[in-house]
Amino acid sequence: MASNRLLFRMAAAASLISLAGAGYLLFIRYVEKNNVDSGWIPKMVSQKPVPGPKKNKKTVYLYFSDEKNSYLVSEERILFVSEDPLEIGKTIISDLIQGPRGNLVRTIPGDATLNAFYLSKDGTAFVDFSDTIREKHPGGSQTELLTVYSIVNSIALNIPQVQRVKILIEGRESLTLAGHIDLTSPLSADMIIIR
Repeated sequence: MASNRLLFRMAAAASLISLAGAGYLLFIRYVEKNNVDSGWIPKMVSQKPVPGPKKNKKTVYLYFSDEKNSYLVSEERILFVSEDPLEIGKTIISDLIQGPRGNLVRTIPGDATLNAFYLSKDGTAFVDFSDTIREKHPGGSQTELLTVYSIVNSIALNIPQVQRVKILIEGRESLTLAGHIDLTSPLSADMIIIR
C-alpha cells in the first residue's frame, strides 16, 4: 500500500514537471513569434541570429613582382565580401600576404600579419603591419619599391574610397621599410611600375 502511494506521488510529480516544461516551451514560442521583448529570458533560450552584411562577388587585381623583380604584374582574384571598404581592404592585404597563385613572386613576407586597416574621411587608408614585414624583408631598393607599391596599388586601385595609402609598422610611422622608400607620407598608386 505504501509503495502504491509512492508510485502515485512519483507519477504525479513527473506529470507536473512535464506540464511545466511544455508550458514554458509554449511561452517561449509565443514570445519569439510575437516579438515580445525577451531580454529577461534565460540565456539557454536561443535567440534568432541577426543577419550579417550581404556578401557580393567582387573582382580585384592584386599586384605581385615579376620573376626578374623589375615591375609589378596584376593577378585577378574573385573575393566574396560586403561593400564595406574596410572588409575589402583587409581581404586584399590578407591575399597579398598569402602570395601569388601563378608564376609571380610574393612581395610581402609570408609570416607578416595585418594588425589593423582603417580609412580616414579624406580617403587615406592606414595599413598597419607586424614588424615581420620589415624583419623578414629581403632588402634592396627595387624589392622595397615593389613591396611598397604592391600594397599601395592593390588597395588604391581596387577600393574607390581610397586616394592614398599610409603604411604603418606596429602602429607607428616608419621612415622606410628597408632603408630606401620614404613612408612618412601617404602614397598614391603608381602606374609606371605596372606591366
